[in-house]
Amino acid sequence: MPGGGGVVVVREDDAAGPSVLVTHIGPSADTVFSRSYSYSPAPLTDDLLRRALSETEVGEMFPMQRGEREGVPESAEFEGPVRRSGVLPETLPAVTSLVVGQDESIWLRREEQEGEFAQWTVLDGTGEVLGVVTLPRRQEVVAVRGAVMVAVEEDELGRARLVRYRVTWGAE
Repeated sequence: MPGGGGVVVVREDDAAGPSVLVTHIGPSADTVFSRSYSYSPAPLTDDLLRRALSETEVGEMFPMQRGEREGVPESAEFEGPVRRSGVLPETLPAVTSLVVGQDESIWLRREEQEGEFAQWTVLDGTGEVLGVVTLPRRQEVVAVRGAVMVAVEEDELGRARLVRYRVTWGAE
């Protein structure tokens, strides 16, 4: 947490159905809050697997050939062994990124199954849900303070640029 305000721990907790447990531990090792939030598991489809592999260095290991997307083979010859390896989960992770704002807001990223967007569930410093922000997948939240949120966006050539948003909740 900014300014030495403790730490935030996030983990999947399926004891009461699919949920994620968010715990904020204060600087004196006291629990500020610990709450469970339910979510709908998203299956890891073959298209998502291809997209994820193409966005990592694994995609760069395979030369692009006619009929292949983004350098990753689409054949079952490649995907089958990866699926059978047992290292891949059946569903996408509940949270793929965590950012804590200077205002102690907690931003939890959740990937969408399809499309070019990711959802960020925003909690206040007490664990109450403020709202959900939908951003392009290529943007990663890097800083938050009050009503200002800053994200980094990478273009197709890997060049980064800052994007600034004004975020308001409810009828502010």
